[in-house]
Amino acid sequence: HYFRADEGLPYVDRVVFRFTSGAPEVIARLLAGECDIGTQDADFASSMPLLVQAERQGLLNIVSAPGSGWEHIDFGIVPAPDYRRADFFGDVRVRQAIIQCIDRQSIVDEVTYGRSSVLDSYVPPEHPLHAGDAVLRWDYDPAEARTLLEEVGWLDEDGDGVREAHRISGIRTGTPFEVTLLVSSDSSISQRVARIVKAHLADCGVRVRVEARAPADFFAAGPVGPLYGRRFDLAETAWWFDFVPLCGRYVSAEIPGEDHWYGDNVTGYSNPDYDAVCQEALQALPGTSEYEEFHEQAQIIFSEELPAVPLFMRLRVALARKNVLNFALDSTAQSELWNIEMLDVE
Repeated sequence: HYFRADEGLPYVDRVVFRFTSGAPEVIARLLAGECDIGTQDADFASSMPLLVQAERQGLLNIVSAPGSGWEHIDFGIVPAPDYRRADFFGDVRVRQAIIQCIDRQSIVDEVTYGRSSVLDSYVPPEHPLHAGDAVLRWDYDPAEARTLLEEVGWLDEDGDGVREAHRISGIRTGTPFEVTLLVSSDSSISQRVARIVKAHLADCGVRVRVEARAPADFFAAGPVGPLYGRRFDLAETAWWFDFVPLCGRYVSAEIPGEDHWYGDNVTGYSNPDYDAVCQEALQALPGTSEYEEFHEQAQIIFSEELPAVPLFMRLRVALARKNVLNFALDSTAQSELWNIEMLDVE
C-alpha cells in the first residue's frame, strides 16, 4: 500500500533495529558485519581517529552533515562590575586581532577532520539566511593581527614573548596581556579547540591559561557562575539553534545582570544598531524581504564588531558499511533515516 510502490520503493523489505551500549559497541558490530548503519545517537566524536583509519582502509563510511551546534569563543567585553581585570577586549581592534591570530581552518581540520567549515558569523553558509559575501571574512593573518595589537598599545618591549599595555586609556602601563579561556570539562571538543587557540595566541604575544570547569559550575546562573555571571575573559562553548539565526543572543536586553541573571549575552556586548536590526529580524514575517534583509544586516554588524569568534558547526555523524547505498544525512531532518525508502544494500 506504499504510495511510491510503483517506483519500486522501498528497496528493502525489512529493517531491524539493534540497541547497543554506546559508540564502541556500534563500531564493533559494524566492523563485524552484524549491523549496516550506526546512527548518530552514539557519540562518535572520541572515536574519530579510529573511524577515519577504518574508512581509509575501506571498512566503513563516515557520513556527516552540519549539525545545530555553533562552536565559538565569546569575548568577555564588559564583565560584571565586581570582576576586576584590565579591559582587554573593549577595543574592537583587539577582537579583530584575536580572530586573525587564530588559524581556524587548522582547528576545523584537526577537530572535525576537515568535515566542517570555518564560519564567518553565527549562521552557517548552508543556511538560506546566510549573508554570503556581505559579511566580513577574517582570514588567518598573524602579521596583521600583530599590527593591530601594536596600534592599540599592546607591545612586547621587555622581549619576554608576552605583550604588555603601553599608553592604553584605562589600562595600567605594563599590564601583561594574560587571559583565561574557560571551557566545560565534559566537552572534549572545547578542550581540543582551547589547546590550539592557546598556542596560536601565544604566537601573537597573548598568554592564555585554559581552565576547565565542571558543567554545573560553568553553566551556573549568575552572579556566581563564571559564564552567566560575566566573570570570564574568554569562554569556548556551543550554542544550539534550529532554523532561526541566533542574533538575539547578542542584544543588549540579553546581558545578564542584577535584574536578570538568565540573559544569554554573556559578553556584555552592546550596540544600538545591532539591537535594532536584530529586533526587526525577529519580528519580521519569515519569507519576506524584510526578514532576510534584517537578518543580513545583523550578521554584517556581528562580523565587524565580533562579540565572539565564530569557529565551526558541530557535526552530525553516522556510520555505514561500504555496501549500503543512498545513505546520507540531511541537516534539516531529525532522523538519519529520512529517506529510508531509498536505502539499499548490495
